[in-house]
This record gives sequence, C-alpha cells and structure tokens, in this order.
Amino acid sequence: MQANFIGVILIDFDPVLYKWDYLSLTIYGVLFAAGFAISRYVVKYMFLREGRWRIESDMLLVYMILGTAIGARLGHIIFYEPHLLNSFTSALMMWKGGLSSHGTSVGILVAVALYTYHWDFTQSTFIRTEREGYSYLQYIDRMVIVVALGGCFIRVGNFVNAESLGKPSSNFFGVIHSWPLERDILSRVGSIDQMEVSLGIDDSLMLLFHFHNRVRDSMVVVGYRQNIIENRLQVLAKNKGNNYGAYAPTIIKKHLDHFDLSTAVKGIPRHPVQLYEALVYLILFLSLILLWHRYHSTLSIGRIFGIFLVVLFGSRVLLEFFKEETSLFNFSWLNMGQMLSIPFLLLGIYFCYETSKSQNEHEI
Repeated sequence: MQANFIGVILIDFDPVLYKWDYLSLTIYGVLFAAGFAISRYVVKYMFLREGRWRIESDMLLVYMILGTAIGARLGHIIFYEPHLLNSFTSALMMWKGGLSSHGTSVGILVAVALYTYHWDFTQSTFIRTEREGYSYLQYIDRMVIVVALGGCFIRVGNFVNAESLGKPSSNFFGVIHSWPLERDILSRVGSIDQMEVSLGIDDSLMLLFHFHNRVRDSMVVVGYRQNIIENRLQVLAKNKGNNYGAYAPTIIKKHLDHFDLSTAVKGIPRHPVQLYEALVYLILFLSLILLWHRYHSTLSIGRIFGIFLVVLFGSRVLLEFFKEETSLFNFSWLNMGQMLSIPFLLLGIYFCYETSKSQNEHEI
C-alpha cells in the first residue's frame, strides 16, 4: 500500500494467499469463511442466553450457507449477467466472481423459512418444525444481526479483490488497485521475472518489468512490448470501470544480459465504496446486537428485521451513487443495485411502522 502527497492510495497486494495447482487460498475466501465462523458463535450466544440452544442448532448455519451461496449466485446471474444461463458450468463457477447481495437476502429468507417449516403430507400444508421454538420472524430478527456482520467481511473482501468498484473520486481522495493490471499482464508474459508497481505524480502508475536472464534477444522483448504489454494497456485504457487510463510509451533498457521494460499508466482514483459499505454494516451489527442484548425480551417481533432492512438497504441506495454500474440493464437514473434495494427498504419501513404501533399499544 502506498500513498502520494495528494492523498491517493495505491492498493497493490496480491489477494491470493497461496496456490496449489488449480486450488487457491484467497483473502476473500478467508474473510467469507471467517464471517460464517464468527456468526456461528454469535448465534450460539443469543440462543444460549435465551435458553434455546441445542447442538442441532448448527444446522441453521448449514441452511444459511446454502441460502447465501445459491441466492447470491442466482441473483447475480438474473440481474447482472443473464448470459451465464447459456452455460450451466459457467453458472456454477461462483468462485470466479459474481455474487449478488440482494440475491443473498432472498436466499437467506427462503433458507430460514425452510428451517422453520416443513411440508406435512397428511395435512397438505406447511407446519412449523419443532426446533428451538422460535417463530419465523423471531429467527429472522436474530439472523439479520449476523448477516450484517457477514456483509462487513464480504465487502472488505470485495475491496481486496477490486470488485464492485467505486466511481472516480477527486484528486484528493481515492484508491487505485494495481493488482488486476499486474495479474492481467503476468498471465500473458511468461518471460517476466518480476513486475514492480509504484505510485508516481499525477496518479500515474510506474510499471517496471524485469525479464528473465534467459531472454537474450532484444527482438523478443520488443515483440512482448508491442504484441502483449502495449496491446493490453490499450485495451484496458478503453474499458470503462477499471483503474487505468492513458499510458506512456514503453522504454526498453538492458543491464548486461538483463532486459527491463518501463512505462507509466494513468491511474484513476476511485471511491473505496466497498469500505464505506463495510463500515455501515459493522456499525449496524454492533447496534443490533446491543439492541437485542438490552431489549430482546420486550422488543416487538420483527422490529430488528425492520431496522436492519431500513439501514442496510437505505445505505445501499445512497452508496450506489458512488459505485460503477455493472448490470446490463439500465432503465433510469437509478442503477440496478438501487432499484433492487427499494423494495427491501419499503418492507423495512413497513415493519418498523407496524412494530412501533404494536409496541405503543403494549405500553398503553
């Protein structure tokens, strides 16, 4: 991580922690798993405090994981990349990116419903499953607390992966992710021994490529420069929604038998909107767990759920103004994330109103 004098920060670490053949351990994966692991203990704490914990209660976590994975992937495909429906294999490759938080919300609501109810063939209807004794909304009130925590971890993971990028910011504040550029070029040039990136003046990225000593022909380096490096920089400079703009001419230098190639790429500082969201979710989690801790025996059922929806999706509506649009559908001045957030926001307002009314009636 590096910052220049005008406050722009260069994010240049590798999100892959370790790689085994076709398997990789990534920072995003660790954060995703940590979110669920910590959530398990938070849920256990709440259930124990209310005298409803059973060892079988861990099955709720299994339902939540499946609901999160399936809902997030389906939501992304339907609203952001519907072309993936043409390939069943591509649709399943969620590890390559493409998860929707709105799809996650629906998936979790369905997963908790399946945990709470089961189909009774004798009565031809859904009946409540005898588990911890909570109603559906009581489960939801408790689950959304840890959903906020999990959302915080995931948004930090998005930031590390340079996903869900923010819009360009002012020159006095913003971040530039260099690793996507490094990964793109390194995957195409096997003769590069090392690639160094530093932040120069005017938000420029200074790129320095060190070729292996075995590359002794200058024409090979010239070929890499023209056909791969400059070609990729040209393509990336034209693509909307990345961190890179115009690039300077590349310069080849030779030190004894070693070739170096250097250039500068105009960086585009962007709002770290993923971290904005992560902070909101963390504050929401802390506020909700404190609210539950103090008033869980007197709060109206559905109250925590309503607050969760209003704060989380209300913040999404606002923060989406700082985020690049990634959906293929664009019907108005609102982007897809905002349009999908509005129904959840309205539902939250409804629950807050209804639970406030019932709370007032109870106090009277």
